[in-house]
Parts: sequence; C-alpha cells; structure tokens
Amino acid sequence: MAVVQFPVASTVLEWAVQRSGIGNERLYRLFPNWGAWLNGEKQPTLKQIEDIARATHTPVGFFYLPKPVNLEIPIPDFRKISSSERKTPSPDLLDVIHIAQLRQSWYRDHAKSEGMLALPFVGSVTTRDDPNAVAAQIRASLTLSAGDSAALRSFSDMVRMLREKVEAAGVMVFISGIVGSNTHRTLDPTEFRGFAISDEYAPIVFVNGGDTKAAQIFTLIHEYVHIWLGSTALSDADLVNSENAIETWCNKVSAEVLVPLKALSDQYEPEVEFHEEMLQLARYFKVSTLVIIHRLFDAGLLNEHTYHSVYDEEFDRLLNIEPKQLGSGGDFYNNTLMRTGHRFAMAVLSSAWEGKTSFTDAMRMLGIKNIQTLRSMSQRLAVYG
Repeated sequence: MAVVQFPVASTVLEWAVQRSGIGNERLYRLFPNWGAWLNGEKQPTLKQIEDIARATHTPVGFFYLPKPVNLEIPIPDFRKISSSERKTPSPDLLDVIHIAQLRQSWYRDHAKSEGMLALPFVGSVTTRDDPNAVAAQIRASLTLSAGDSAALRSFSDMVRMLREKVEAAGVMVFISGIVGSNTHRTLDPTEFRGFAISDEYAPIVFVNGGDTKAAQIFTLIHEYVHIWLGSTALSDADLVNSENAIETWCNKVSAEVLVPLKALSDQYEPEVEFHEEMLQLARYFKVSTLVIIHRLFDAGLLNEHTYHSVYDEEFDRLLNIEPKQLGSGGDFYNNTLMRTGHRFAMAVLSSAWEGKTSFTDAMRMLGIKNIQTLRSMSQRLAVYG
C-alpha cells in the first residue's frame, strides 16, 4: 500500500513552530526530514502530520490549510502590550483558557441543577465607584483584617489563605504553572499572569503558578476584583504601567485590599533604613516590594522623584534575580487541588459519586488518569467513604 503524503505549506510549519515556542532545533531532532519539509523537497505523511501537531500543540486540521490562521484570544485582552506588538498567543495560553471555559460550562450547569443562587457581588460595582470604598467591601466580604497577613509565616501561606477565602465566597480559583496536568508544558509569566472569566453562577479566577508567590497574591486579588466588576479579562496585573483604564482601577482596588493605606501608615517606621523597612513591610503585608514602594507613594510617604528612583532600582534588582525552576515536588493531591480548585474538585467528585457525572468525565476534568487516584482524592476530601 502506498504511503500517503500531503503537501503542507512551509509557512504553516514555520508558524506552528513559532507559536509553540519549542524551536526548530527540537523539530530537527524529532523529525530527520524537517529541513526537507520546510524547503518543499519532501512532504510528510498523514501520520507524520499528526506527530508534528502533537509536538507543536497545534490542532491537526491547521496543517491542511494553505496558510497560517490568525488565532485570537477568546477573552478580552487587557495586557499592557499594544496590539501592534502583540505576538501570536502561545498554545499553552489558549489551552489553559479553553480548559477553564470547559470547567466553567460544566460548573454553571451543575450549580443551576443544584439550585444554587446567582452570586450577588458579581458585577455589583463599576469603575465609577471609589476604589477605596470597593476595597473595603471586598475586605469585609473576605473577612480580611489588618493583621491577617502578618500572622502568616510565608507568602505561600498567604496565597493559600486568599485562595480559600475567595473560593468560600463562591469563585473557582485555579492556580497552576502548567497546562492541565502536563508538567512538560509550563506557563510563562511574561506572557500572562492571570485571567478572570466572569459569570454569576460560575466565576473563575486563574493565577499563573509559574510566577513568584508575591505576584500570585496580587494577581489573585486583581482577578477577583474583575469578578466584582463582572469583567472578563486576561491580565498582566502590572501595578504601574497599565495602559487600560479598567486595569488601572482594578490595581487601585487590589492595592488597597492588600495594603490598606491606614495600616501601612501605622506600620511605617521612617527612622529605619529605607531598604530594610521596605523588606519588612513586604513581609508584614505579604506583597512584593514593588507594591510597597507604590503604596508608600500613594500614602504621601515618598515624593515623586524618590518614588521613581527607588521603584526603578528595585525593579532592576528583582529582574536580575534568577527565577526558581518550576518543580514537580510536593504532595500530588495538594498540587492537583491547587490546579483544579477545591470548589470545582468537590463539585465534580460529588457529582461523580452521586452518578450524575461519569467517572471518565470526572477524571478528564480533574486531570486524573485512573479511578484509584480519583478514589483517593475523594477520600481526602471526605466526598467518598
């Protein structure tokens, strides 16, 4: 039987490599004929096209098109980079949004079938509202008090506390540095830091777990503020350089939620050397030093010249710190629950054991590969005895 080959356009092959971010070198290692396919000397078989699609995380049907497609991000993009400079969204970004949308669709149907009520705070504020007043509302709704952050031992504890409080309010929170459960597909914080998908029954906050813990804290609250606005958005949660009015407003609210100006003024000790005091305040409030510098300026404790000087200096210092590699260590079940969210996992597992959702669908939605793992997770959450 003759082997069927297909003339894939070289521009499509190059596009698939560029958007995947894996580089031509790896493709040359995986496919000895890669160079010949690029210059048109040879053509891949249908099976090889499937292998290329898998390697580049590209839908296989795109390779049968005469030219690359223009893939759009399916939610509003509020990142600060201008549209003229925007790069093609990575497969990783598109896939995590798609996974979140599928989970949201399932949870929305689940919530309605269980008779859950719409969440009253979703879309309850506008950007015309005073950011400080909205921040006070949010802090009250999450029962956040001034000393909560200081009582925690680490930034990781702060992430955990905020995740639990936001989920208790009715929002699904997914914190992950990978696509699904694939540890080989890590998310790049320089591409995005988080996103919110608003819905009155099934709102979602996604935080890029590949980012620093301090950044995760700010992103989590920033995206939660978007839910209060009823605003779906992809964000980079840049405190200073946002070019979007909605992002700027969300940043102001988030900063006040995490570092209330009154609490900051009470804790600030001007006689202490500035760098030491900045680090102390960051540890107290469990936020980044950049957030502290910005809030000191907001509080009138730094003049504009000093603010820009110390902010730029600290930004450069943080930029030169070698980032930690995303590891696969830690407890498997805790990691899985962080990625899927406690609220979503509980709903899926309960539905599965009640016979409303198939075990196959439950494992797929939770990124679990076998029934024994699902059973163990259910036992940990006291969903199944």
